[in-house]
Amino acid sequence: MSTTVKLADLPTGHTAVIASLPSGVPSLTRLREMGVLPGTKILLVRRAPLGDPLEISVRGSLLSLRRQETELIEVHPEAWRAAFDYADITCYSFPSDLQDDLCPGWEPELR
Repeated sequence: MSTTVKLADLPTGHTAVIASLPSGVPSLTRLREMGVLPGTKILLVRRAPLGDPLEISVRGSLLSLRRQETELIEVHPEAWRAAFDYADITCYSFPSDLQDDLCPGWEPELR
């Protein structure tokens, strides 16, 4: 896991592990307070049509980040299917319009 890329360069639908967040940036400080720390697994869910903002899934929550912020965050990319090995990122985390694209063959349990 030695290769790092900027979160802004991660392809949509791929997972990564956060490698570093620079200090002294107020919006990134807030992300740290929310538990987005080095070693945290994230999934890049989607990008807005013009590329800003980006939506990520982290610890069961969906967050939108400005591209300017994602240019500062370094990540270690992983295979996108690995996201479903972690309990904090599930198909239920995604909006229903994305579930078919990101979770092929997945069906919600009927209750």
